[in-house]
Amino acid sequence: MKFALIGSGSGGHIYPCIAFYRYATKCNHQCYPFIFKKIDEEIYSSHQIQTIHIDAKASLFKQYQTLKKHFQNLSIDGLITFGGKASFIAILAARSGHFPIYVCEQNVVFGKANFLGQFFAKKVFLSLPMHFKKEKEKYLYTGNPVVQAIHPTLQKRFIKKQPTLLLVCGSLGSSTIFNHFQAFIRKHTEYNFILVLGKKNPMSFEKNDHVVCFDYYEPLTDLLASCDIVISRAGASTMSEIIALNVPSILIPSPYVANNHQFKNAKFLCDQGGCLLLQESEINEESIQQKIQTYVNDLYFTYQVKQRLKALQVQNPCQKMLQVIEENTHGH
Repeated sequence: MKFALIGSGSGGHIYPCIAFYRYATKCNHQCYPFIFKKIDEEIYSSHQIQTIHIDAKASLFKQYQTLKKHFQNLSIDGLITFGGKASFIAILAARSGHFPIYVCEQNVVFGKANFLGQFFAKKVFLSLPMHFKKEKEKYLYTGNPVVQAIHPTLQKRFIKKQPTLLLVCGSLGSSTIFNHFQAFIRKHTEYNFILVLGKKNPMSFEKNDHVVCFDYYEPLTDLLASCDIVISRAGASTMSEIIALNVPSILIPSPYVANNHQFKNAKFLCDQGGCLLLQESEINEESIQQKIQTYVNDLYFTYQVKQRLKALQVQNPCQKMLQVIEENTHGH
């Protein structure tokens, strides 16, 4: 079968799309990822995946017409969207083509496009358990597809065997997190640090035995598998990887995102006993050290966190999604 995939706008939409693309093509389906931001092409290209670019600067009607034409020319059998603002236009174009639509929601709360898209969808795949009183059979908890390519070799770079902390500032780089942690990292040499600083933050750490710096690192799973604790924003993809790899975390949700969804993601995981939550407004040396020490000094607590993460794991999300899609989609 032939599927159109929508995964554009941020890593949270792109990486699940890539994971599904890999699995579906391995199962002999043809997949065509559509992107709306030219910059997203770099990520897909690094995974040797060709994309079809829709100009986001064009009028919404023009985007709709272009998508509709592509869908017709490619004889698309189904649309799978991983969210993002522009995806709703694709949903409308797919609806006009009378083929099934599948929505994959990565967060605890629906984004705007997916919130509208769910009403047109044949099935809705949930990355985290959400409860619905109506149409329960439509909403399926499948977990979030993650890119599995793990090579945990980074710990070997550190001379001292001590707790390794991974600090992820995001692809662009949260200057707030970076600024709060600079002095802490220099002062606390009793920890090893792997830093993913993002493109905005300068690589201002001198070479030393307890710090390794990157402005960007892909795939993040390699670093997660190399650390004892991760300190990160609460984006959907990072959270899914934390769950999949059983990594204790300190989540600092960004207050600058739509629907405050990162706080809701982090609070969900915290309420499940699967992470520690630290609000951006509460960051200081004392609060950082207290959260880290909770893990380092209480091994039973850390064990419990890992067990709670394990309970949230969904095995083979791509396989589960594709099986449902195959059962509900019939080739043109």
